Amino acid sequence: MHGIYNAAKYSLKLEIRVVLQRPTLARLPQLSDFIYRNFPFVNHIALMGLENMGYAVKNWDQLWMDPVDYAPILERCVRSLFLRRMHVSLYNHQLCTLPQSLWWFARKSISDYKATYLEECQTCEAQEMCGGLFTSSKQKQSRSLQPIRRNSR
Repeated sequence: MHGIYNAAKYSLKLEIRVVLQRPTLARLPQLSDFIYRNFPFVNHIALMGLENMGYAVKNWDQLWMDPVDYAPILERCVRSLFLRRMHVSLYNHQLCTLPQSLWWFARKSISDYKATYLEECQTCEAQEMCGGLFTSSKQKQSRSLQPIRRNSR
């Protein structure tokens, strides 16, 4: 916390990144409130989907949670931060895994060389706006991955 306050003292642009994993999600509303109360000056808050790389690979079953299952809590937290005039974005999420109310916050954040689209994504009408999946996550994806069609959401 001292480092964040010190950076703010020197007017540095600050971004807080929160990786959404099972232990983090259990307390996401409290964390969102904590960020707002203690760091209202940060420029950006990024709520990030988990990438299946590094230590996450060994602990995947304990860390990963389907975005469909955490969408209600994510929606509540994003709304809370947004209404408090904090700039918040969602990274590393596929649009079809999110409620439509969160699409405005979703960013195409996965680097081109790390991103892939599954066969079922090829007919998706929102593919241009969707960040796709990490190539490392081909074996484990949300059960809600499906092409978005006009008038289907």
